Amino acid sequence: MPVDVSPLTITAESPGAPAGVQLVREMCLEIEARYGSLPSPFFPEEAQAPRTTFLVARWHGEPVGCGALRRLDDSAVELKRMYVAPSGRRKGIARRLLRALEKAAAGFGDRVLRLETAAEFPEAIALYESSGYARIPAFGRYADNPRSICFEKTLPASTANITQFDHALHRDQVVTLWKAVFGYQAPHNAPEFVIAQKMEAGDGLFFVALTGPVVAGTVMAGYDGHRGWLYSLAVSPAHRQQGIGSRLVAHAEEALRRRGCAKINLQVVAENESVVTFYQSIGYGIERRISLGKLVGANPATRAPAARKSDAAAR
Repeated sequence: MPVDVSPLTITAESPGAPAGVQLVREMCLEIEARYGSLPSPFFPEEAQAPRTTFLVARWHGEPVGCGALRRLDDSAVELKRMYVAPSGRRKGIARRLLRALEKAAAGFGDRVLRLETAAEFPEAIALYESSGYARIPAFGRYADNPRSICFEKTLPASTANITQFDHALHRDQVVTLWKAVFGYQAPHNAPEFVIAQKMEAGDGLFFVALTGPVVAGTVMAGYDGHRGWLYSLAVSPAHRQQGIGSRLVAHAEEALRRRGCAKINLQVVAENESVVTFYQSIGYGIERRISLGKLVGANPATRAPAARKSDAAAR
């Protein structure tokens, strides 16, 4: 999932892939040479847990940098394995990699990003201080290390309120959002039709994220008594990187859990790698399944919509 244009790309990858292994090895050797000992332990699985990530920076396709997020608690993550190889230095890669990690943390709904470095790395200290990080007392496993220098940065909080969809208040904005984000062409995916069908179902599993009166995001869920499904997760471009998508999913998950749901499934278009990466980062795994579909109803474009229950009750 490239987040910057060529010649620099920054992608979420497995820390166990060759690029990640090589970069971490180079970083450990440099730290040992400058610091006199290897860095504190960090295991690949720590960057593969829910709401964590491992990013690799490439310059003209060659891996030159990496960085990871390790979870500390429900609202804080630690920056780990931040490294740019000598061939990638003095190109602004470290700052852009740091910015990408901050965006990832904010996207997970985190408020605090912490890190540890040492006086032997003045260029790292300068980067963090110029990027808005403040020195804090050594935390966690670093508390007893007098050489540790720790930093913290508070990330912007999402102020979106998540609530049930209200047809009168939200319908037109949701139609506009879905047309902009999804661009569906099939009649059965037309926003107006989907909303009408969901309202007819009346299951209370349609949620919106609001910033003031503005619909910033949506998610729909379904439950048939056996398993749950998620659909139509959308966040407007103007409100991304604020953790709204993660919060919408968590809200829908809790609604399904309260109904006795034990497992949730969802579908993503195979080419939409950024969305796949997002779901993997919050705990969803790719399953070896073949998705099949069949249209069994009349063309929605020619079908008269059923009256909503609220309309019928008002007559």
